[in-house]
Amino acid sequence: MQHFRGPQELIDHLDIYGPQTVVDFGAGAGLLALPLAKKLSPDTGKLYAIDVQEGPLEVLRNAARKAHLYHIETLRGDLEKAGGSKLKDHIADWVIVANILFQAPDKETILREAFRVLKDHGTLVIIEWHPETAHMVGPKRETRIPKTVLFDLVRACGFASLREFALGEHHHGLIAKKS
Repeated sequence: MQHFRGPQELIDHLDIYGPQTVVDFGAGAGLLALPLAKKLSPDTGKLYAIDVQEGPLEVLRNAARKAHLYHIETLRGDLEKAGGSKLKDHIADWVIVANILFQAPDKETILREAFRVLKDHGTLVIIEWHPETAHMVGPKRETRIPKTVLFDLVRACGFASLREFALGEHHHGLIAKKS
């Protein structure tokens, strides 16, 4: 298992570059979307930031304009519905799912949507709250997803080559490939 101290260290480790297409599910105001977009070519790379709430997407759009990151496209979508990302099939090299599965009643639909938009051999990155840390930080413990449950769910949605990572003391995650 790899250990990362924080989101930027994880982003720096991912092989995201130049002309690739990255999708950030549950992008919010762009905590991950903005630094991810900086790794992409402004001419040939693309980052789709998807969230169910319009307010955070507006904050992200403003931050992207200020940073001259015009290759970020924001989309309002419900990822718990089939096709909810509004993206075409097989469009993405990477899908990032950070801190949204714990709060979603339909986790499987979100992961199936990631599978649908990923190209063959595309990469899924999931970041979730660690189930063993105190719930004084983050959501209640009972809403957090144990690693074994997360791995089983990801496999059931067609992903393979799973490897886990730790992200600080409060998060864990996995990286998987679309087979």
